[in-house]
Amino acid sequence: MLAEVLAKDNATGTYTLLVESLSVPSMGYTVLHAVAGERAFASDLRASGMTLENTFLKVTVDPRSGCITSL
Repeated sequence: MLAEVLAKDNATGTYTLLVESLSVPSMGYTVLHAVAGERAFASDLRASGMTLENTFLKVTVDPRSGCITSL
């Protein structure tokens, strides 16, 4: 699993992380533990408005309902 810090707020001690986990089972979950360290990874993730896209998937979300309208 790889992660990258996208943003941090020193006033509140909060972080926004981008996480790549390869061991999440289909229709399941996995527990992630955040620990100090630095590891960067390459990502082809692109975001535009309410659309997220990478090499494998393109997801569009309805801004009013938050529901996926296209996958």
